[in-house]
Amino acid sequence: MNKYVHPPAKKLFLQHLGLYLGYRMEAANGAPTLLPTLIRRVIDQFMTVTNRTSDVVRASYTQQACDAIKYCSPNAYAHATAPTVLTCKNVANDPLDTCCLVIATAMKDNQLVDYYLSHGVSVWSTTRAFDQPIAVAAMVRSVELVSRFLEHAESGLAETNKAKAKVILAKCMTSATTGTKGWEVAIVLTDWWYRHLPRPKPETILQWIYQAVDSRAAEFLHRILDHGITLTMKADLVRRVYQTYCGGAESQDFLAGALVDRGILDMSKFHHDARGFSGSLLALAVKMSNIPLARRYLDSGLGRNGLRNQKGEYEWPLIRAVEKADDDMVKLLLEYGTSPYPALSWIRVGAIVLDWKTEQRFKALLSAATYDARKEWRRDR
Repeated sequence: MNKYVHPPAKKLFLQHLGLYLGYRMEAANGAPTLLPTLIRRVIDQFMTVTNRTSDVVRASYTQQACDAIKYCSPNAYAHATAPTVLTCKNVANDPLDTCCLVIATAMKDNQLVDYYLSHGVSVWSTTRAFDQPIAVAAMVRSVELVSRFLEHAESGLAETNKAKAKVILAKCMTSATTGTKGWEVAIVLTDWWYRHLPRPKPETILQWIYQAVDSRAAEFLHRILDHGITLTMKADLVRRVYQTYCGGAESQDFLAGALVDRGILDMSKFHHDARGFSGSLLALAVKMSNIPLARRYLDSGLGRNGLRNQKGEYEWPLIRAVEKADDDMVKLLLEYGTSPYPALSWIRVGAIVLDWKTEQRFKALLSAATYDARKEWRRDR
């Protein structure tokens, strides 16, 4: 077993744990027997409760259980390769019904799950060998099983240790939100949490929000924001939008859109981040070359030249876009009717330093926009 100590080998081993256990079920000697013995006990009970006797069914259950074990415990590697004597003794004393429910859950076998739930096995039950049944349901990302387990848990909620339930649900959320495919499960978990348990801690909610932003999990993000957040959390989220080093333009626009839609981020105000940047959402978009964010601001109907400062002066984001030689942003701002005069004036007096070719390109672009603006002004008169 020592050859599986190195992380790459360990990862490969866990990926093929089902194949390994399937072989171990047939071998008489060799590697530790902890999991093979436990699996045999579980399969014996599966055969009994389903009233099956066929060797084909037993073989099918056995291989399914072997393949499912990797979802049942964070210690599956240690149990398979180097269990201690104490571990073997403790696992032997684990309640078999709970072990059966856990493995049935990992197998996604609805018939077996229904049997153990109807016989009073708790979804919060803990064994030394495996995680809790509901945690395994979250690990395999089964919306159906998680929903059923939570519905089952409601009947005994008065007797449930709510602090323990919160810890288990937090673990379930970690499983569900790892990667990109478990957000439907996360929605079910958090909706139940908000209905039946004390609200999660602010730092926990913010962590979920940032994970959702990183994964572009729009439905989950909107659901959490709609559950309500504190003023301090709102301020933290607005700072996050303005902390331009976090997540890049795509994440920035994704979060900003959700906050704007819910009135948490006011586009008609200046905002500040921890590094001293101050400006409108349009100025921020220009700074980040964030076209979707700029378009979101411009579509809102606010000033195309940015907001006014305390002296009443516009931000003139077009000047910043020209300084950055950002052709796409310059064209977008002009498309929405931003005044070309200030930027063109800055180029002509040398306040904006560009290489000769870039300077000529922007002069031509801004001059054309100036001509169009004059022609439109004359027509309006």
